[in-house]
Amino acid sequence: MKRLCLAALLLGLSLSASAGLIESALDILLRSLRSFSGAEVLKYSLHYDLQGQRSGSGEDWVSWNFSGPVRVATVDAADAQWQGEGPVVGQVVGWNIRLRVDRTSVGLPPNTLTDLGSTRLRLELADGSVLTELLDDPATPLTETDIPLQGRLLFELGPIPGGSGPFPVRYRATGCMGVQGSGSGALAGRRGALCISGAVGFPKRPADFAELRGFDRAEAISGFTLVLH
Repeated sequence: MKRLCLAALLLGLSLSASAGLIESALDILLRSLRSFSGAEVLKYSLHYDLQGQRSGSGEDWVSWNFSGPVRVATVDAADAQWQGEGPVVGQVVGWNIRLRVDRTSVGLPPNTLTDLGSTRLRLELADGSVLTELLDDPATPLTETDIPLQGRLLFELGPIPGGSGPFPVRYRATGCMGVQGSGSGALAGRRGALCISGAVGFPKRPADFAELRGFDRAEAISGFTLVLH
């Protein structure tokens, strides 16, 4: 029952994030986690800036393997946008993000049916904590908690204005997953949610999914929130 409730909360949080209501949704999640466990709840606002290399593709999917620094998040008071100018507190190591599209929809951005999933997230923090996804291991005899990334790449909103650098065309991305902590730091043994609200960047605006699938490199930039207990 607890697993079902947490999964429902994560889905609601993802939908709220895409509507710009991430803070109120996180408040709901915080209260619910307290009611689950009675344990201390930890909340962090962080920012990553990742570079990715294409790791595979198929008729309706493509994946990139991302790595890069994680910083303390700051917020620009002028436009309320998350920034990544704080001190580095960790590294994302080998996060494989997969984009799947509905092939019955033609073209980009009209294709609104996308799915962001991932495997092998490893977030190594400076205090010795390591965060990985909550995924069932089929090699073990018991079924573990399984809360993979559930997200979307929002092509239908069009590229984010003002892009520059090697990946000037950025599309908004949102989603949530369950995470678990290990290692020697403060988050070892804890569980909770990681929710992203950011963008995936490409070297140019793709004419269609076939062209996007051919991009060898991409970037992922996001503010993200960790809620752990």
